[in-house]
Parts: sequence; structure tokens; C-alpha cells
Amino acid sequence: MGPTMQMPPQRRPATTSQRATVRAPAERDPSPSSEELARAAAQEEADRLETQKRESARLERERAEQEAAARELQRIEAERLAREHRERVQAHYSYVQDKWDLFQQLRHDAPPVLLALEKKYELEAFHKFLAAETPRILDRSAIDRFEAEINSQAKEAEAAFLAIKQSLESTSLFNNLRKLLGNAKLLELLRKCKVSVSAPELGSPGREAVASARKFLRRAWSGRLDLQAQGLFSVHRCAGKTIMHLGSSAFGSIFITLPQSLEPEAMAEAFLSEIKKASSKFIPQNGTLAVVDGDHQSINYQRIFQSNIVVRSVKDDCEGLAKNLHEMLGREPPNADNTALHFGVPASQGELNSVFKAGGADWDLWSDVAPLWANRAGRHGFDRTSSASSQQILDSLSTSKNVIIVVAHGDQRKIYLPAPPPEGSELSAEQIIARKAEISANKPVVYLFCCETAEISDLGSFSQVLLECGAAAVIAPQTKIDAERSVDFFESIVDRKTKSGDNSLTNLKEAKRSSKYSEMEIWLG
Repeated sequence: MGPTMQMPPQRRPATTSQRATVRAPAERDPSPSSEELARAAAQEEADRLETQKRESARLERERAEQEAAARELQRIEAERLAREHRERVQAHYSYVQDKWDLFQQLRHDAPPVLLALEKKYELEAFHKFLAAETPRILDRSAIDRFEAEINSQAKEAEAAFLAIKQSLESTSLFNNLRKLLGNAKLLELLRKCKVSVSAPELGSPGREAVASARKFLRRAWSGRLDLQAQGLFSVHRCAGKTIMHLGSSAFGSIFITLPQSLEPEAMAEAFLSEIKKASSKFIPQNGTLAVVDGDHQSINYQRIFQSNIVVRSVKDDCEGLAKNLHEMLGREPPNADNTALHFGVPASQGELNSVFKAGGADWDLWSDVAPLWANRAGRHGFDRTSSASSQQILDSLSTSKNVIIVVAHGDQRKIYLPAPPPEGSELSAEQIIARKAEISANKPVVYLFCCETAEISDLGSFSQVLLECGAAAVIAPQTKIDAERSVDFFESIVDRKTKSGDNSLTNLKEAKRSSKYSEMEIWLG
């Protein structure tokens, strides 16, 4: 029999009494509890803080934006003001520059404009001029800028100017040594000197000569010459004073005044040599130095300014000097192909008598001179060395660009030649003047190896006659020349192998250096 299945016990339905005893569930209290209130309060505070934070952030952004906008407006305004100031300063600066140009034109006959040192020392006068010319108030920045530029340009010039003053005022051991060596007089003269940028009082014609020379210094003398290498020197005597004018195209002009005359001439040359040493930082070294007009013309300035090439004019004619200087700078140096060489050196006793008609010449002293010159000239391709006549020289002055005349004797108005025999001939100033038109058209550079042919006198020297008749330059001595030394100089100027210059002027400088001979001076006016 299989297993029996057990049925689960059946629950009996509850009785009425039993149902009555069962309780209904309790109803919930609708008011929040303290925890809920706390949470709600916390959330509300958090929301409030968040809202406050966002509002603060918004206000901060707005404030930052407003400040940025204000700063931008300030920047724009500052830029506008700065721009307007710059424009005003520039306009005022341009106005000051225009008035400066007018000042230079009215007071200094510009152009050419004043040089660095002159500008600096004219500022005070310019301020007075500007105040009188200007009805409005100028921005100080414009004037400061203008003055700063001028002072900056003058810095090196001012240093060179002060160096001269200090050198002349020095009580160094070197000066004491000079005093012990017997140069007390020279030292005394140097200590009396006064150095200035403004020109001292000068009577006519010195005043006009200085004004002309100052203006001449402010411009380029030739397109073939370095403006910064131009220098000027002249000496003027006025009312018992000696006034030296020193100039540099890089710096300007200065003046050294000695309250007395320079006598004798040897003392004058020694004194001027000391002035040259004191001015070594002012006058350009190795440049071109013009000695224009003035007194003490008989001094050989080439001996004083050894490192410079000195060009001279005995009269106040800067334009003529510049014109002839330019001509020389464009002239090919002399050689056997482009030069007429004329010998007036006596080759015999008879020729000696023709040259020195008054007698007194010793043939024994002259007998070796003609062979010496003929030999040296032959080395450089000059084949014709026979004695020349006055007519041959006149023809060469009218046709040859370079003319070399070697003679034994000459004076202020004539040179004496041994040809043609038996009486020889004379080349006079009157003969040259008669050929002036031809000589002026040709513009020769003339080399006079003659004694005393460049002597300065009231009548005018033979060299001056040549210049007045159109020669571009005359290279000649003022004293009796030494045959041996001068023939070395001659060789230096015609030697093709040793030429270092590309024009007649630089060639002369090199010839002077190589031959160590400074007696042949360059006369341009």
C-alpha cells in the first residue's frame, strides 16, 4: 500500500469576536520632523549661498569689465594725449629748426650751415633770436631735444677745444724743461694766449678775411677731397695783437689771441710751431690745410705742419683757392709724357754770364748742377735737357698741363734763362700777362725750381703773376733752393714707379715725405 498523503491543516475562519479584537494601522503626522526641518534649512542655506556666490561672481565680472573698460578708455586717452604731445613737440621742434635755419642765414650767411662747435656757442644768441621771433609758448621738450642734438654733435669738438686751452695753460715739466733750455720767452708768449670760439675784434680787411675763411671751412672744397680732412690756418695782426685762426671742417673755428706782435720772424715760426703742437687734436692730421691770407706769409707753413699737405693763398680769395684745388685734385701727376721740362741751369761759363749779368756767380759752384739735373731727368724719360728760352716756356704754359722750370736765378718779376745764346733771355711778368688768355684756357700746374721765385712782396711775386694769369697751381720755394735736395724732390714727383697718389696733390705729399724736402710750397691763390 502506497504512502499516504498528508493534507495541510486548514485554518478556521475567525469568529466575530476574534475579528473585533484586530486593530487598524495608526495614521502618519503631517508636520515635518526636526531632521527634515534641519535638512531643509541646510539646503535652503546652501541654495542661498550658491545664489549669493553667483551674484557676487556676476557683480565681480561686471566690476572687472567696468574697470577694464575704464582702463581702456584711460589708455586710449593717454595715447591720444601722448600722440598729441608728440605731434606738438615735433611741430615745435620743426618750428625751432626752421628758425635756426633762418638765424644761420641772417647772422652767418648760410648755407653752408655752422659747424659743430660754432653751433654750440651760438645757442645763447639763438635763444634771444627765437624769443623775439616767436609769439607763442614753445614746448620745452622741443627746445631740449634741439639743444641736446647740438650738444651731442659738439662733444668731440668741445673736447678738442679744451685740449688746446689746457695745453697752452700747462705748467708741465716739459714747459719747465723748455724754460731751462733757454726758451723762457717762448713759454711766456704761450701763457699769454687766450683761446676762444668767437672771433676777437678785427679791423678791416682782417674781419672780412676771417668771415670768408669761416664760411669757406663749412663746405666741401672739392668732391675729390674728404670733408673731414679739411683744415685752415691763418695769422692776423691788429691793434698790436696777433690773432691766429684755426679751423677744422669737422669741428669749426677757434681763435688764439696773443696780446702782442710776433717779432722777429724766427720767433714767430717757433711760436706757431708750438701752437701747431697744442692744436694736434683740433686740426685734422694728414689732411689738407689751407693757409689763407693774413700776416707772416713769408713763413713756410709746410715745415710747421709736416703731416699735412699745405695749400696757400696770399690773398682773401677762398673761391679761387677752392677752384684751383679742385683742378689739382683732377690733374694727373707729372711724368715725361704729360710734362714740359725746361732747363735754365747754365751749362757753361758763357751761359752763367748770361744768367747772372751783374756777375758774382762762381762757375766752380755751378759746374756740377746742370749735369746733375740732366742725369736725374734722363732716368725718368726726359730726353731733352738743353737750355730753354723764354719763348719755349711761354708756349708750354699755353699748351702743357704740367710745366717744370728749373732755373738758376729769378726775382719777383723775372726769371733769367741761358738760351738762346749768346745773351740768353728773360721771362718777365709782362710777357706772361700778355699770354694770359691762352694760359687761363690751359690752366697749367707749374713747378718752379728757382731761387726766391715765390718771395712775398708788395709788388707781387713771380708765382703770383702766374696764378693771376690762369695757372691752376704754382709749386715754388720762397728761399734759395739747395740743388741736391731739390733734385731729389724732382725725382720723387716724376718717378712713375714710386707714385702712391692718383693726382698731383697726393703725389706732392708723397714726394715731400719720401724726399724729406718741404721747401717747395703749393700756391693756389
